[in-house]
Amino acid sequence: MKVLLFTDNLGAGGAQRQLVGLTVLLKNRGYTVKICCYQQINFFEQFLKDNGVEQCVVPNSQNTKLRIPVMARFFSKEKPDYVIAYQETPSIVACVCKMLGCKYKLIVSERTTTQVIHTRDKIRFRLYRFADYIVPNSFTQGEFIAQNYSTLKQCTHVIPNFVDLTKFQPKYHLRGEVPKIMVAASIVEHKNTLNLIKAGAILKNEGFSFMINR
Repeated sequence: MKVLLFTDNLGAGGAQRQLVGLTVLLKNRGYTVKICCYQQINFFEQFLKDNGVEQCVVPNSQNTKLRIPVMARFFSKEKPDYVIAYQETPSIVACVCKMLGCKYKLIVSERTTTQVIHTRDKIRFRLYRFADYIVPNSFTQGEFIAQNYSTLKQCTHVIPNFVDLTKFQPKYHLRGEVPKIMVAASIVEHKNTLNLIKAGAILKNEGFSFMINR
């Protein structure tokens, strides 16, 4: 089975990290995988080379006026069984290409939490009727879709971000100072900040000493 993973670029972002990790996981499961982008930014180039993942920047797709017809021709030529689109614009492009007749199963990945519905969001969610699956990485976004776009509820499946526990794991050793907790995220409500504060309060009430940095 052939899977194309489609995003804007492979910059040093959280969505890109999840995409390249998913690509390697799929490859290790025996799928034929390829990453395609429309911007020449590749923070993960060496990681993908080390794992034997094919990647490309689609020629002429940088031009916003030509992007949809260029990507439609690219998808038609590649003939993937599945396209997995990350980020808002690639998801919109993949939906329009399918609407224009490209033959593939489409998974769009929601990597943000929508707080206010703008015109662009209305367009995106209307186009999502051409997606076979919508995969938010947060239950908050999954609930938002179910409440505001009930026709998309059945094809929406929440899958939280995965973590490579072979790389990210705690080290147990005696500390000579107050433990530090590093938060690598924006300090805003929809990034689960309130639950972080509640967790900190629980630890403090139980007598633990710690410091939270961001």
